[in-house]
Amino acid sequence: MTQHFRRETLTHQESSGDGPKDAKFKVLVLNPWGSFGQYGERAILENAGCAVEIVEDRTEEGILRAVRDIDGLYFTGPVSRKMLLAMNQCKVMAASSIGMDTFEDFDLATEKGIVVCNCPGVFVDEVANQGMALLLACVRWLVPTANFVKEGSWADRSRERPWGYIHRMTGQTIGIVGLGDIGKAMAQRAAGFGLRVLAHDPYIPAETFKAHGAESVSMGKLLQDSDFISLHVPLNKETRHLISGPQFALMKPEAILINTCRGPVVDEAALITALQNGRILAAGLDVTEVEPVASDNPLLKMDNVVISPHMASISEWANGERRRRPAQEIAAALTGHQPRAVWNKEVLEHLNLK
Repeated sequence: MTQHFRRETLTHQESSGDGPKDAKFKVLVLNPWGSFGQYGERAILENAGCAVEIVEDRTEEGILRAVRDIDGLYFTGPVSRKMLLAMNQCKVMAASSIGMDTFEDFDLATEKGIVVCNCPGVFVDEVANQGMALLLACVRWLVPTANFVKEGSWADRSRERPWGYIHRMTGQTIGIVGLGDIGKAMAQRAAGFGLRVLAHDPYIPAETFKAHGAESVSMGKLLQDSDFISLHVPLNKETRHLISGPQFALMKPEAILINTCRGPVVDEAALITALQNGRILAAGLDVTEVEPVASDNPLLKMDNVVISPHMASISEWANGERRRRPAQEIAAALTGHQPRAVWNKEVLEHLNLK
């Protein structure tokens, strides 16, 4: 397909809406976290000459109407192909998340000359900490044992103790699938617990594994040799159901699976079967295939499963930074500067950004 790009320095556009009277750009905010402006994100945009509008009508028709004449989009959640087609002059879009699996058509965004940004590096430590917390909770059976004490059962010696196999951890092996920023941070934490670190990532150079104390191995070896398996990959066609029946069949019966990336990376039906059949020992999940998790999901009734509500990225610092960063990216692009985290990097070849 022939692609048509706007070869230009992003120029000023007069716009209406809230913000400075001499606003040159119009920025639309879609599905913001909390009260927009609480962490300075509105001020960042207004100082760059942007009039800020919050989407009030969240029907498809309302959103398509709202995006027609915008210069920038600050968004959380999905961006459809219809939205991109409706944009007449949009120059930059910035998400308040790392994952971009709900963005429908990057090729179309690039064809239209739209810079698309995400938010990497902001909550790396938070997610890695959550991954380690889930692992420790599973290893030490923290949730069922805490409930056991709260129920007043500690003193009752006739009650069966609510734990099964307990790993020592020290000297055992963790397999990290995906050695990006969060995978690296997980490897660092694992080393602190005396774990041997295996990792699989076909897109990472050999020296990166060595630099982070990880042994580069095939996926099969990782699944077979690891006591703990932690997932840190983006969700795409390649990684959807990356972990399913054949992968569980390779794991040790005492293996613990940790998932803090995206729910559909794991085939949940296969996970449930593996847990019910004792094919693996336990699972710690911050994400599920359908969110929020259904109240009748069998995972909720298993003592060997710990589930948190997709909150691994949260900390007070990260909450503010994830709100400011998209505003900074939009402000940079609209004032003729290159944003720090561009997803569709090929678009930069056709724009004169400093």
